[in-house]
Amino acid sequence: MKKHFLLLFLLTGNFVSCIVVDDRLRVINKTNASIVVETYQDTVPNYANTNNKEYYLERCIAPNDSTRLFRPTKEGWPQFVEHANQKQLNLVMYSCDTLEKYSSIDTLIIRKIYRRKQINYSVLKGKKQWRIVIE
Repeated sequence: MKKHFLLLFLLTGNFVSCIVVDDRLRVINKTNASIVVETYQDTVPNYANTNNKEYYLERCIAPNDSTRLFRPTKEGWPQFVEHANQKQLNLVMYSCDTLEKYSSIDTLIIRKIYRRKQINYSVLKGKKQWRIVIE
């Protein structure tokens, strides 16, 4: 029994250590307000799979702070952008204060209360780190 448990533990440990994510995208908030950033393959945001206010508020980036965004697989971000509309990184920024007021990402999308920033893939291609400053 102990041998089986040890074998299971070792196999599980190897599986967990094989999970690879692409964390090259760092978003730096140089605005005066807390924001949450989402990425989309289209130039306009689509309705959220998770329309839970708390989910987004937990991911707010304070002024003069930064966060990394993740995609699965080693080349997750290049693959995401290569398949995006116009082959660009499409970022949408929502104010955390506005999200508190309206209680829903979908409401912000319907009312078009967001900012967008697009970066062409040719600017990002080949860089080890993608540092995007939001001003």
